[in-house]
Amino acid sequence: MVDFEPLFKKYAKGAFSFFADPIQFKKFKVDGGNLFWGENEDVIFSAQTLFDSRYSKLVVDEILYVI
Repeated sequence: MVDFEPLFKKYAKGAFSFFADPIQFKKFKVDGGNLFWGENEDVIFSAQTLFDSRYSKLVVDEILYVI
């Protein structure tokens, strides 16, 4: 799981802060393992940044099988 709030507060400032809006946030694209927003890749988060422990945490889901 990745918490994008601190990333957007730190890197998506000014005119690009509107990508943090839930409707705009959902319009991301993936290229080369990086996430970006905007027609000109206005906001980009590299795969390495997303795996940084300050922003992400490993979540193990338990799966329950019912027969």
